[in-house]
Amino acid sequence: MAMHKKFVKAQPLFAVDFAGNEIEIDNQLCIEVDDVEFSYSLLGIVYYGNDHFTARIILNDGSIWFHDGITTGQTTVYDGSL
Repeated sequence: MAMHKKFVKAQPLFAVDFAGNEIEIDNQLCIEVDDVEFSYSLLGIVYYGNDHFTARIILNDGSIWFHDGITTGQTTVYDGSL
């Protein structure tokens, strides 16, 4: 399913909600505002369910780190790379 939105200003942070949808995620997103292209790189994903949050953080080197306060406490765990 393709989604088309019109942007009037490029923001420093781009957040989206895909709840209830089955999607494929690309780690790059480009938008055009007034004939100028802006690129965004995926830096993290926050999951929410059953009143609980978990997250995956993506560093500049492409490494992925998992955080779940219940199971990992105050630390993150290496979870692969892009």
